Amino acid sequence: MSQFICPLCGKFVSVSKYDPSDFKDDILLVEVRGLGRGRGVEVVGRYSLLDGEETHVLGQIRGRVSVLYALLFEDFESEEERYDEILHDINEALHGVYPEGFSDLGEASERLLEEYSELV
Repeated sequence: MSQFICPLCGKFVSVSKYDPSDFKDDILLVEVRGLGRGRGVEVVGRYSLLDGEETHVLGQIRGRVSVLYALLFEDFESEEERYDEILHDINEALHGVYPEGFSDLGEASERLLEEYSELV
């Protein structure tokens, strides 16, 4: 039997039984009450976190989902091309002020922020 670890919650999930199409499009907070030793729990309430409760949990989920999104959907090759394009555009726009140009976005940011902070 093959299992994987859910990248969102870390739970072991059987590959053969994993079907996210059955999941609700909500983030629920479930309150439970113990039924006694070895008898499990009973659900006494379900509340949507999307209604504003436990916002710190939503922030944690949002952060984790953004990491997973980048892992699954971002095209790293196009990101590098985008970086090069932005650097080229900055060098073109500022050629009259900085004819030597910038070798990377970090250098450009630092130099431009220094100049801006002197003006303010």
